Amino acid sequence: MSVCFGFLQAKCNSDLHQFFEFLYNHGIGTQAAPLYVAWARHLEAQGERQHANAVFRRGIQNQAEPRELLQQQYR
Repeated sequence: MSVCFGFLQAKCNSDLHQFFEFLYNHGIGTQAAPLYVAWARHLEAQGERQHANAVFRRGIQNQAEPRELLQQQYR
């Protein structure tokens, strides 16, 4: 999953936020911590730190696994 997100970020950075929203809204990958980590990193790169923190909290709230990955990345 992480490799897929890296590829997408390199190829379609401008639409990446919409892509993450689509995945989340359709329940795709919502139990996978890498979804939230990649989404939050993208937001941080865009200067949207508060929104990134909200994404990390959402992943923790949804009990995405591995949970430790989210907890290590969340500040």
